[in-house]
Amino acid sequence: MSNKTVEVTTRKPQGKREKGVYLGVDIFTLPAAISAKQQGLSGQEFIEQQVQQALDLNVDQMELHFDANLLYPGVGARSVEMLGQCCRDMVYSVHLPFRYVDISCPIKRIRSASVGSILDAIQLAADLEPIHYVIHLTGNVFASYKSGLDPLVGEVMTYVEDSITRIASLIDHEQILVENLCEVDFHYYMTVVERMGLSVCHDIGHIVQQGGDYMKFTRDYAPFIKEIHLHDTKRSYIGDSVQVISDHQPIGTGRLDFDRFFSTLSEVGFHGSIVLEVIDGRELLPASVKRVRKLIDSYLV
Repeated sequence: MSNKTVEVTTRKPQGKREKGVYLGVDIFTLPAAISAKQQGLSGQEFIEQQVQQALDLNVDQMELHFDANLLYPGVGARSVEMLGQCCRDMVYSVHLPFRYVDISCPIKRIRSASVGSILDAIQLAADLEPIHYVIHLTGNVFASYKSGLDPLVGEVMTYVEDSITRIASLIDHEQILVENLCEVDFHYYMTVVERMGLSVCHDIGHIVQQGGDYMKFTRDYAPFIKEIHLHDTKRSYIGDSVQVISDHQPIGTGRLDFDRFFSTLSEVGFHGSIVLEVIDGRELLPASVKRVRKLIDSYLV
């Protein structure tokens, strides 16, 4: 693979629906980069692998991560250049940097550098004209807070709003999709979403890990949801009593009721993107795409 480039033709998304529903996959993630490094792939080979795999799935949308830069410096810029040449008519979105990044940090230098990293990613992907940008409002420190009465919570959300104001200097507020995280109660975020005119990325697996009801979340926040991160979850036990829930599993291999979920999406009139985030069992991704395409055809067309 080292001496060849991906030969693809410019193509229009195959699944553009009359209700505006797109089916996509994520590419250039850190787990994918780790796997490529273990295989001994160069940066160029990694890019080619990721693009070709996405095209082979015949999806409508690619969601770009740039965390692969941590292992393959410069891969973000090279990947955007390649996609601009071979896949101009693909629908794109961007998952903004979140590893080692925290736009809520009370330490101004850290917060400013984090915002700067996000602005760099937005500018990097600009030529692909992404339809929206998924963001994590808080980092690991905020996730450790256990009480809504913590006196720092209000102050932290002020820092978040200041950061979003800077980020929105490059993109429209409604293009910023706030993702629900499994460690944080979404009501903290929803205050910012409503006040600043942002949108929501509904990660179904994160709700399950949190012990929440993903159907209720869908109904409660339906007017704001523009993208869904879709993956299955599995439950396992350590010993007799410690329950472990693993997310990012292939569709249909775990415990989630996808027919019921897609029926709920139909009920609330969902329009937007459905992006598969499958990390474990990636070899089953084609089967996941096929199953979700069928669900879209059954419930959302």
